[in-house]
Amino acid sequence: MINPSRIKQARVLGRLTQAQLAESVGLQQSMIAHIEGGRYEPSEETLHAIAKVLNFPVSFFHRLGPPNFPSGSLLFRAHATQAAADKDHAYEFGRLEYESVLLLAKKVRVKPAYKLPQLTGEYLEGEVSVREAAEQTRSALGLSLDQPIRSLVRLIEQSGVVILALPTGSSKCDAFSQWASIDENKNTSSTKRAFIALASEVPGDRLRFTLAHEIGHLVLHQSVPIGSTKIEDEAHKFAAEFLMPAEVMRQQITTPIKLKDLLILKSIWGVSVAALIHRAHDLGIINDRQNSYLNAQLNIEGWKKNEPNPIPVEKPRAIRQMAEAIYGNPINYQKLAQDLDLPPIFVKRFLDGYATKNEYLQKGKNEVTEDLSGSNITPFRPRISSKDISSEEVM
Repeated sequence: MINPSRIKQARVLGRLTQAQLAESVGLQQSMIAHIEGGRYEPSEETLHAIAKVLNFPVSFFHRLGPPNFPSGSLLFRAHATQAAADKDHAYEFGRLEYESVLLLAKKVRVKPAYKLPQLTGEYLEGEVSVREAAEQTRSALGLSLDQPIRSLVRLIEQSGVVILALPTGSSKCDAFSQWASIDENKNTSSTKRAFIALASEVPGDRLRFTLAHEIGHLVLHQSVPIGSTKIEDEAHKFAAEFLMPAEVMRQQITTPIKLKDLLILKSIWGVSVAALIHRAHDLGIINDRQNSYLNAQLNIEGWKKNEPNPIPVEKPRAIRQMAEAIYGNPINYQKLAQDLDLPPIFVKRFLDGYATKNEYLQKGKNEVTEDLSGSNITPFRPRISSKDISSEEVM
């Protein structure tokens, strides 16, 4: 028997409506609805026709699952203007990636240690508690309260969180996160894995803030029902404190503020100039008038759309590293696709979102945002070396 949810999943990934799929295979739209709803078993001929249109192997439609994969913060992180089809596509892509990760992890016997603190909803009592949560998270990750976070993606992967790379074209959905099952027969905290699905088609500073926002959800909101803008505000405040600790910002952002000074701080902390201005205003370092003036300056300089000295985009590495360990480097995409019951083009597309070993090494050599020769400030660059790569854990 087929698994009807797999047909729907493949259709959504192909960005087709039921009506479009029906027309392509010569059926009525209602028949596709019946098939996806499990109310009608298609003939082998129809199944092969569907597989051909969707470019998925027939074997995919017989797979069990997919595993429990809550949409979590996708409900709120997606842009308000995003079409439901785009949101569904991002969700199904992330879900199939996550399922593939579980299968790969079984082959290399990965047992990650989860390092992020997990706080309950009762813990939150205003901004102070959110700040303390960010401080606890820094401590759990081995960071001091005044230490800039160099390579955030790598740090979070090493903390035991699965980072899923959303495909090209998902920029309207920056990210989403949740706890997902690793065993369909069990549903306890010990059988769940934290994940963050992340789009890479955004500037590096925005990607880092988005990732920190999702870390906030994992730390603060595991036991809090998704469904209010309040938790989005909390995650936003967490991200600001996690990336730009208040006490350090009060020392380093001094008035009168000049944009060129904020560019230097941008290179240190890996956040945008706009975020630094917003942080300074939130902390009372600047007043409303100064905040308005600085934002007007951003507009005049054209920095609202395109800031200078961009922060390099960080790619996750761990999942591609697992694939290389099992299927060689270069990866044997045909064999990998066969083992996963997926089309090779899909497998290549999702792995293209992860850094190769060479990209990872090169990133460590070249990731400098500006020339600060003569300055006593260290520019933003991850601390990555050949030794780090060869000795790092897979997940």
